[in-house]
Amino acid sequence: MSTSDPNKLISKADKLTKLSLTRWSADWKSATLLYEQAANGFRVAKDPEKAKLAFEKASKGQEMLSSKP
Repeated sequence: MSTSDPNKLISKADKLTKLSLTRWSADWKSATLLYEQAANGFRVAKDPEKAKLAFEKASKGQEMLSSKP
């Protein structure tokens, strides 16, 4: 697990899921890992509300990965 700031991990993961002119498909695999790392970081830092939101985003990432053909 990374020792990075959980807020930075969330921001990085959010960027991976947004489409742009240079990114035509979302990278849910990498984003999901970052969301999980951020959630665990928030959990360790005793911030359950932010941990819950990060786990919800990780869950959405898992759903997106499982729905890919």
